[in-house]
Amino acid sequence: MWLAPHHRIPNAMNKFASEPHRSAERTPASIKAIIRVREDEDTSWTENAATVSVSGLGAGFYLSRKCEVGCLISLIMALPENFRKYDLDKELYRVWGVVQHCSPITIDDLDVFYVGVAFTGKQAPASYQSDPRQSYRILGLSNEGLWSVLEMEKPFVSRRYPRYAVAREVTLIKLGRKKKPLREEKGLTENVSAGGASVLSQMETAINEQIQFRDELFEFSSLATVKHIQVVDPEIYRLCLQFVEETFPVKEIIMAFEDETVH
Repeated sequence: MWLAPHHRIPNAMNKFASEPHRSAERTPASIKAIIRVREDEDTSWTENAATVSVSGLGAGFYLSRKCEVGCLISLIMALPENFRKYDLDKELYRVWGVVQHCSPITIDDLDVFYVGVAFTGKQAPASYQSDPRQSYRILGLSNEGLWSVLEMEKPFVSRRYPRYAVAREVTLIKLGRKKKPLREEKGLTENVSAGGASVLSQMETAINEQIQFRDELFEFSSLATVKHIQVVDPEIYRLCLQFVEETFPVKEIIMAFEDETVH
């Protein structure tokens, strides 16, 4: 799932919003897909699904069964040509994808799983052929414009809170003594979970420092601890934040996206 920010992105961060793996063109239109999952060498299952969101780099959809994060699955669908990396002249597009998150959710009193996958290409890795239970993590974009993957030595351990790839403009406030506001900066989220967020910002801060995180659209505000900092650009930092007062309303994000899809 990838939601566009509802406000203007600061000029200093425009180039990050335009990078293909952060804002690939995405459509809310529902596209029917055939999902196939192999649990082991002898067991597999197939389910028809309708995508909630899809781009050339990934898709989100609902399934009745749980998929383990890190597993490789097969998708077959009539993907629009502008989203394809190959097989432009074929009616159906087959692509492999690595499960990035799988979250239980209730829709119309029905318990399902919202699954998000990152597309990896036309062929499955050789390691998958020998062991379909192999777990993977994405490394970055390949020369073909799809995600490259690396085998994990151990199965993925689910996070306490699943992350959602959501691009939103938020406000970060640096605090002084007695939590008095000292400086305010805009930030662009890369992903959000109930317990924290990864944010691109010009905010200069330090590990374990606490800042105020605000999302005006969802009327969310929480004190957040800076857990990790990465210099992305001389003027831009990637801040990994952990909320310490409130949990982010991720279900409202999913429902907001569903409303946009319907209307």
